[in-house]
Amino acid sequence: MSGLTGSTVQDYINYGYAKAASFIGETYSQYRPQGSGIVVTPANYLGTIPAYVDPMVNFPADNPRQYGKALLKAVIDPTAIRPGDYLVGANRTYFVSSIQPLQPVLVVYTNDVVSVERSETPQTVGTLPYGGERKSTFVSILTSWPASVLLKGKKAKNPTGLGSDTPQTEMEILLPPGTPAILPDDIILTQTGGKRYVAENVELSDLGFRIRATEVIT
Repeated sequence: MSGLTGSTVQDYINYGYAKAASFIGETYSQYRPQGSGIVVTPANYLGTIPAYVDPMVNFPADNPRQYGKALLKAVIDPTAIRPGDYLVGANRTYFVSSIQPLQPVLVVYTNDVVSVERSETPQTVGTLPYGGERKSTFVSILTSWPASVLLKGKKAKNPTGLGSDTPQTEMEILLPPGTPAILPDDIILTQTGGKRYVAENVELSDLGFRIRATEVIT
Protein backbone atom coordinates (compact mmCIF):
# COMPACT_ATOMS: atom_id res chain seq x y z
CA MET A 1 0.00 0.00 0.00
CA SER A 2 1.62 3.20 -1.21
CA GLY A 3 2.45 5.83 1.40
CA LEU A 4 1.77 3.53 4.34
CA THR A 5 3.91 4.52 7.33
CA GLY A 6 4.13 3.48 10.96
CA SER A 7 2.15 6.56 11.90
CA THR A 8 -0.54 5.76 9.35
CA VAL A 9 -0.81 2.18 10.62
CA GLN A 10 -1.16 3.48 14.17
CA ASP A 11 -3.96 5.81 13.05
CA TYR A 12 -5.80 2.86 11.50
CA ILE A 13 -5.33 0.80 14.67
CA ASN A 14 -6.56 3.62 16.88
CA TYR A 15 -9.63 4.09 14.70
CA GLY A 16 -10.34 0.35 14.75
CA TYR A 17 -10.07 0.13 18.53
CA ALA A 18 -12.33 3.14 19.02
CA LYS A 19 -14.92 1.77 16.58
CA ALA A 20 -14.88 -1.71 18.11
CA ALA A 21 -15.17 -0.31 21.64
CA SER A 22 -18.26 1.67 20.65
CA PHE A 23 -19.95 -1.56 19.50
CA ILE A 24 -18.87 -4.17 22.05
CA GLY A 25 -17.63 -2.15 25.00
CA GLU A 26 -19.18 -1.10 28.26
CA THR A 27 -19.35 2.50 29.40
CA TYR A 28 -16.73 3.59 31.92
CA SER A 29 -16.27 6.82 33.82
CA GLN A 30 -12.78 8.18 33.19
CA TYR A 31 -10.78 9.80 35.99
CA ARG A 32 -7.34 11.40 35.78
CA PRO A 33 -5.65 12.01 39.16
CA GLN A 34 -4.53 15.61 39.66
CA GLY A 35 -2.86 15.11 43.03
CA SER A 36 -2.22 12.59 45.77
CA GLY A 37 -5.74 12.65 47.21
CA ILE A 38 -8.78 10.49 46.52
CA VAL A 39 -8.91 9.50 42.84
CA VAL A 40 -12.62 9.01 42.21
CA THR A 41 -13.85 12.56 42.81
CA PRO A 42 -15.65 15.09 40.58
CA ALA A 43 -12.45 17.15 40.28
CA ASN A 44 -10.73 14.26 38.45
CA TYR A 45 -13.69 13.27 36.26
CA LEU A 46 -13.15 13.59 32.49
CA GLY A 47 -16.30 12.00 31.11
CA THR A 48 -17.36 8.57 29.87
CA ILE A 49 -15.62 6.27 27.42
CA PRO A 50 -16.51 2.86 25.94
CA ALA A 51 -14.09 -0.01 26.53
CA TYR A 52 -14.03 -3.78 26.28
CA VAL A 53 -11.64 -5.55 28.65
CA ASP A 54 -10.75 -9.22 28.29
CA PRO A 55 -7.54 -11.22 28.89
CA MET A 56 -8.24 -13.46 25.88
CA VAL A 57 -8.92 -10.87 23.18
CA ASN A 58 -7.29 -12.06 19.95
CA PHE A 59 -5.32 -9.01 18.87
CA PRO A 60 -3.24 -9.08 15.69
CA ALA A 61 -0.22 -8.06 17.79
CA ASP A 62 -0.53 -9.44 21.29
CA ASN A 63 2.96 -9.36 22.76
CA PRO A 64 3.25 -6.16 24.81
CA ARG A 65 5.40 -6.18 27.95
CA GLN A 66 3.57 -7.58 30.94
CA TYR A 67 4.12 -8.11 34.66
CA GLY A 68 2.20 -9.91 37.36
CA LYS A 69 -1.17 -11.47 36.61
CA ALA A 70 -3.48 -8.48 36.97
CA LEU A 71 -2.87 -7.11 33.48
CA LEU A 72 -5.61 -7.28 30.87
CA LYS A 73 -5.96 -6.11 27.28
CA ALA A 74 -8.42 -3.36 26.48
CA VAL A 75 -10.29 -2.47 23.32
CA ILE A 76 -10.46 1.30 23.75
CA ASP A 77 -9.57 4.47 21.87
CA PRO A 78 -5.87 4.95 22.75
CA THR A 79 -5.98 8.63 21.80
CA ALA A 80 -8.56 9.40 24.50
CA ILE A 81 -6.60 8.02 27.45
CA ARG A 82 -3.15 8.11 28.95
CA PRO A 83 -1.22 5.93 31.42
CA GLY A 84 -2.45 6.50 34.95
CA ASP A 85 -6.09 7.16 34.00
CA TYR A 86 -8.73 5.22 35.92
CA LEU A 87 -11.72 3.56 34.25
CA VAL A 88 -14.60 3.04 36.68
CA GLY A 89 -17.38 0.72 35.52
CA ALA A 90 -20.54 -0.61 37.09
CA ASN A 91 -18.74 -3.60 38.61
CA ARG A 92 -15.01 -3.12 38.03
CA THR A 93 -12.33 -0.47 38.15
CA TYR A 94 -9.13 -0.47 36.10
CA PHE A 95 -6.16 1.81 35.65
CA VAL A 96 -4.35 2.30 32.36
CA SER A 97 -0.89 0.78 32.69
CA SER A 98 0.64 1.17 29.25
CA ILE A 99 -0.11 2.48 25.75
CA GLN A 100 2.56 1.11 23.42
CA PRO A 101 2.84 1.71 19.66
CA LEU A 102 1.09 -0.95 17.57
CA GLN A 103 0.21 -2.89 20.73
CA PRO A 104 -3.01 -3.32 22.67
CA VAL A 105 -3.62 -1.04 25.62
CA LEU A 106 -2.78 -2.68 28.93
CA VAL A 107 -4.99 -2.06 31.94
CA VAL A 108 -4.78 -3.37 35.50
CA TYR A 109 -7.83 -4.66 37.33
CA THR A 110 -8.00 -3.08 40.77
CA ASN A 111 -9.57 -5.17 43.50
CA ASP A 112 -8.97 -2.88 46.47
CA VAL A 113 -8.24 0.68 47.55
CA VAL A 114 -5.03 1.56 49.39
CA SER A 115 -3.56 4.54 51.16
CA VAL A 116 0.22 4.98 51.27
CA GLU A 117 2.24 6.53 54.08
CA ARG A 118 5.85 6.69 55.18
CA SER A 119 7.24 6.85 58.67
CA GLU A 120 8.96 10.11 59.60
CA THR A 121 12.01 9.80 61.86
CA PRO A 122 12.18 12.40 64.66
CA GLN A 123 15.05 14.86 64.21
CA THR A 124 15.03 16.32 67.73
CA VAL A 125 18.44 16.38 69.43
CA GLY A 126 18.59 15.21 73.04
CA THR A 127 16.23 13.05 75.03
CA LEU A 128 13.52 11.67 72.75
CA PRO A 129 10.07 10.39 73.64
CA TYR A 130 8.94 6.92 72.70
CA GLY A 131 10.22 6.26 69.19
CA GLY A 132 7.93 3.48 68.05
CA GLU A 133 5.63 3.84 65.06
CA ARG A 134 2.73 6.07 66.09
CA LYS A 135 0.00 7.40 63.81
CA SER A 136 1.28 10.94 64.37
CA THR A 137 4.69 10.02 62.89
CA PHE A 138 3.26 8.90 59.54
CA VAL A 139 3.26 11.22 56.52
CA SER A 140 0.58 10.65 53.87
CA ILE A 141 1.77 10.03 50.29
CA LEU A 142 -1.37 8.74 48.54
CA THR A 143 -4.94 8.63 49.86
CA SER A 144 -7.52 6.06 48.72
CA TRP A 145 -6.06 4.95 45.37
CA PRO A 146 -7.58 1.89 43.65
CA ALA A 147 -4.87 -0.76 43.31
CA SER A 148 -4.31 -4.40 42.50
CA VAL A 149 -3.60 -6.28 45.74
CA LEU A 150 -2.79 -9.94 45.08
CA LEU A 151 -1.46 -12.70 47.30
CA LYS A 152 2.03 -13.81 46.30
CA GLY A 153 2.65 -16.43 48.97
CA LYS A 154 3.70 -16.99 52.55
CA LYS A 155 6.99 -16.05 54.16
CA ALA A 156 8.81 -17.78 57.00
CA LYS A 157 7.19 -17.70 60.42
CA ASN A 158 7.71 -14.66 62.63
CA PRO A 159 10.95 -15.00 64.58
CA THR A 160 9.36 -14.90 68.06
CA GLY A 161 9.89 -18.56 68.76
CA LEU A 162 6.27 -19.09 69.70
CA GLY A 163 4.46 -22.23 68.64
CA SER A 164 1.45 -20.17 67.62
CA ASP A 165 3.42 -18.19 65.03
CA THR A 166 1.88 -18.20 61.56
CA PRO A 167 3.61 -17.39 58.26
CA GLN A 168 3.41 -13.75 57.24
CA THR A 169 1.33 -12.95 54.17
CA GLU A 170 3.27 -11.58 51.20
CA MET A 171 1.39 -9.41 48.71
CA GLU A 172 2.07 -7.84 45.33
CA ILE A 173 0.50 -4.39 45.01
CA LEU A 174 0.27 -2.57 41.68
CA LEU A 175 -0.26 1.19 41.36
CA PRO A 176 -0.38 3.24 38.15
CA PRO A 177 2.42 5.14 36.44
CA GLY A 178 2.38 8.90 36.76
CA THR A 179 1.58 9.06 40.47
CA PRO A 180 2.37 12.53 41.87
CA ALA A 181 5.01 11.14 44.22
CA ILE A 182 7.93 8.74 44.07
CA LEU A 183 7.26 5.87 46.45
CA PRO A 184 10.24 5.03 48.69
CA ASP A 185 10.98 1.52 49.93
CA ASP A 186 9.94 2.25 53.53
CA ILE A 187 6.24 2.86 52.86
CA ILE A 188 3.25 1.48 54.74
CA LEU A 189 0.14 0.56 52.73
CA THR A 190 -3.32 0.30 54.29
CA GLN A 191 -6.21 -1.53 52.62
CA THR A 192 -9.87 -0.55 52.84
CA GLY A 193 -10.51 -3.10 55.59
CA GLY A 194 -7.65 -1.79 57.70
CA LYS A 195 -4.99 -4.41 56.96
CA ARG A 196 -1.55 -2.85 56.81
CA TYR A 197 1.49 -3.90 54.80
CA VAL A 198 5.09 -2.77 54.95
CA ALA A 199 6.90 -2.55 51.61
CA GLU A 200 9.99 -4.69 51.15
CA ASN A 201 10.70 -3.63 47.60
CA VAL A 202 9.31 -0.92 45.31
CA GLU A 203 9.88 -1.27 41.57
CA LEU A 204 9.05 1.58 39.19
CA SER A 205 8.84 1.00 35.44
CA ASP A 206 6.88 2.55 32.59
CA LEU A 207 4.11 0.10 33.53
CA GLY A 208 3.74 1.64 36.97
CA PHE A 209 4.68 0.67 40.51
CA ARG A 210 5.06 -2.96 41.57
CA ILE A 211 5.37 -3.28 45.32
CA ARG A 212 6.27 -6.43 47.24
CA ALA A 213 4.89 -6.05 50.76
CA THR A 214 4.39 -8.08 53.93
CA GLU A 215 1.45 -7.88 56.29
CA VAL A 216 2.12 -5.98 59.50
CA ILE A 217 1.57 -8.28 62.48
CA THR A 218 0.60 -6.40 65.66
